[in-house]
Amino acid sequence: MASSANTRKALDQAFDAFEDALRQALESEAQRSVQAYLSTLDQNQRFRVEDSNIKVTVAGLTLSTSTPPRDAAGPMRVGGRAKSPAKDPAKKPKPKGRRSSGADRAGSARQALLDVLRSDTAKQWTTDEIREGLTASEVEVSATNLHQLLRRVSATDEVDRVARGQYQARGA
Repeated sequence: MASSANTRKALDQAFDAFEDALRQALESEAQRSVQAYLSTLDQNQRFRVEDSNIKVTVAGLTLSTSTPPRDAAGPMRVGGRAKSPAKDPAKKPKPKGRRSSGADRAGSARQALLDVLRSDTAKQWTTDEIREGLTASEVEVSATNLHQLLRRVSATDEVDRVARGQYQARGA
């Protein structure tokens, strides 16, 4: 029981420290924003800020957690590293240096996506047209996976996102 009370106390202290740090960060960011705005008035030439004494205070800040509280059956862990589950001695470890078939499929889906987009570099492709092109290439991806692939290739500058749901191969 004492361990549970200590754990709860440590968790409450960590939460309070987080709340204080967040409050300070919000106040300092608001302070910087106000000062930056005041400096734009100086550039106006008609008005000039002679002096200012501005204090921004976060008066109300309520935080909550998105995870449900645990019951008495599962104590909360405050710090440290979680123990790894016991390994099954009957299972053989996977050989290192080999990609799993899932990774191979992801690579082929990515390449098929690039092939579809590069087949007409002047075209702005919708996600439905891209999916049809992938299906014609015998590559099936879910809508979620397609959006993830498009996000990743857009981030690597291989594809441009020209509008919401419209993509174009780079170099067009």
